[in-house]
Amino acid sequence: MRIVSWNCNGGFRRKYQKLLQYKADLYVIQECENPADFNDAGYKKFAANSLWVSENKNKGLGIFASSQATVLEKNLWDTYMLYYFISCRVNKSFDLLAVWACKPYIATIYEYLSRNHDKMNENCIVIGDFNSNKMWDDEHGFACHTVVEKRFNKLGLYSCDTLKDKTLVDEKTPTFY
Repeated sequence: MRIVSWNCNGGFRRKYQKLLQYKADLYVIQECENPADFNDAGYKKFAANSLWVSENKNKGLGIFASSQATVLEKNLWDTYMLYYFISCRVNKSFDLLAVWACKPYIATIYEYLSRNHDKMNENCIVIGDFNSNKMWDDEHGFACHTVVEKRFNKLGLYSCDTLKDKTLVDEKTPTFY
């Protein structure tokens, strides 16, 4: 299964076609519009099998399945009033947690993980925009990138950047650009 994640920086209804070349089964998109609130026929068709969350119709988090054959079932993991988390079961085979960390960034993920750690294991994919890097650990105290990474690791979850040796790479270049 191919999964693509992208912070589209808004205007996704005008950009989604650029992703089609990747032929992904799932697209996890941060800062995208609510498909239900726009009359763009192409965007609505692309989003026919999707989950979306936000309090702002213009900027939210979405999971878009490329076909109706991909079954997305909401897990209904409690968000405890934290925004920009979507948990779902994909094809009755694994859990997917989509994330878009907004202010207070990594602290939001720390809080969500603290409340839902019992639901996650090595059969879960956590994907999205964490807006985080261990170089900012001092700014976030106990709810920092390194602590969150270690807590995920205890659950058997590792960054795709770490598949070789399971240690997080020191990113020197922002990946947003």
